[in-house]
Amino acid sequence: MKRKFEKISYESFKKAFPNISDEIVRRIYNEIKIPVRKTKFSAGYDFSTPIDFVLEPNDSYIIPTGIKAYMNEDEYLGMYIRSSFGIKKDIILKNGVGIIDSDYVDNESNEGHIMVAIRNIGDTTLVVKAGECVSQGIFQKYYTTVDDESNDVRTGGIGSTTSVLKLEKALIEDASQMLEIQKESFKGYNKKYGKFSSNPASMSLDRMKFNINYRLGDYQKIILKDKIIGGIFSFILENESTWHIAQFYIHPDYEHLGYGTQAFQMYLDNHKFVKVWYADTIKQEVKNVEFYQKFGFKIIDEEEENEGLSFVTLIKK
Repeated sequence: MKRKFEKISYESFKKAFPNISDEIVRRIYNEIKIPVRKTKFSAGYDFSTPIDFVLEPNDSYIIPTGIKAYMNEDEYLGMYIRSSFGIKKDIILKNGVGIIDSDYVDNESNEGHIMVAIRNIGDTTLVVKAGECVSQGIFQKYYTTVDDESNDVRTGGIGSTTSVLKLEKALIEDASQMLEIQKESFKGYNKKYGKFSSNPASMSLDRMKFNINYRLGDYQKIILKDKIIGGIFSFILENESTWHIAQFYIHPDYEHLGYGTQAFQMYLDNHKFVKVWYADTIKQEVKNVEFYQKFGFKIIDEEEENEGLSFVTLIKK
């Protein structure tokens, strides 16, 4: 038996807070609580959030627990929402039930950092304080079939067992499906900021087809297990080494699960000839800004479109 919870290293934990000072992250790290059962016959180990956060209706958030879990090879850790949050506060796990495999721990990508993706499906704003127990983990045994021959070894973190995540060039016959995914991804923006002309949710099918066929651009579809879940479109600016990222989206059902990060890194890796990248995003969408900053983008300009809505331009060299 080797079931055990430990804190990940500070270096791994710091990756979840790329734009926060070392002093603050160190304080958060020092206050991380190891999961515990609250009673003698409790099945679940309660996971607490190490930070405060606010979750608006229909928004999602990934809690960096700072915890990794050791277990026996024929076991997994099932992650569930605690009833006090699920029943009383309308909070769900983004992926329904989290599955932490025994070989996830100490992987080379994120050291086995357990991240809990939650969504607010209620109609009121949720304020969560550091130390509150949001989810619970239950160790469980799994079984295999008599003809199972899986011998692959995990080499990465979140999504690493789904090697079927891939990028492929978008085709005209993909246009309608990709347009619907894009509209679903950005439809909440009109509710937040009112209708605005540059919202991808208002794009026409003809424009989508134009982008896919644009000879000075590259439109890639993001595919998970043979299903299109998003897209990335960029085009040349002044020269072949300077490009602008015009569209990047993941269907809401697949957001905050690591797929966007994996796909974006794959896209950058496929365009190593690009020396300068530009991107635009809504300033008020802090998570979007932080996403680009995680990849080395820096804000160089800001422009107000209308009251309560501004865009920032970012650059990566």
